[in-house]
Amino acid sequence: MKAFRFSLQTILILREEAEHEAQRHYCRMLGEVEAVKTGLAGVKRQMAALAAAQQAKLAVALPACELQQLGNFRVVLEERRNQLQQNLVRAQSAAELARGKHLKSRQDRQAIENYRQKLRRAYDQKAARDEQKVVDDLAGRATTLTGAWREAPAIDIP
Repeated sequence: MKAFRFSLQTILILREEAEHEAQRHYCRMLGEVEAVKTGLAGVKRQMAALAAAQQAKLAVALPACELQQLGNFRVVLEERRNQLQQNLVRAQSAAELARGKHLKSRQDRQAIENYRQKLRRAYDQKAARDEQKVVDDLAGRATTLTGAWREAPAIDIP
C-alpha cells in the first residue's frame, strides 16, 4: 500500500503560518495595551505627586508664579493622561480585533487539520483491513496445504 499523502498539506501549512502570524500580531497588540497602561499609571503617579507638592507648597505660601508653574504642569499631565486613555481605548480595540482574527485563523487551521485526521484514520483503517486480508489469505493457504499433506495416502516404499 502506498504511503499516506494529504493533498491539502500545502493549504494546511499556509493556515498554520497564518495562525502563527495572527498570534504574533495579537501578542504585539497586547504588548501595546500593557505599554499604554504602564504609561497611564506613570502619569497618574506623577499627578498624585504633583497634587501632594501643590498642597505642601500652598502651606508654605510660595509666590504665585511657582504655583502657576505647578498648575501648568498639572494641565500638561491631564492632557497626557487624556491622550493615554484614548490610546488605551484604541489599543484595546485593536487587541480585541487581533484576538478575533487569531481565533478565526485557528478555526480555519483546525478545520483543515480535522479533515486531515479524518482522512488519516480512514487510511489507517483501510491499511489494517488490507493487512488482515493478507494474513487471513496466508493462514488459509497454510491450513489448506497442511490439510492436504495430512490427507495424502501413505505410500509404501519397497
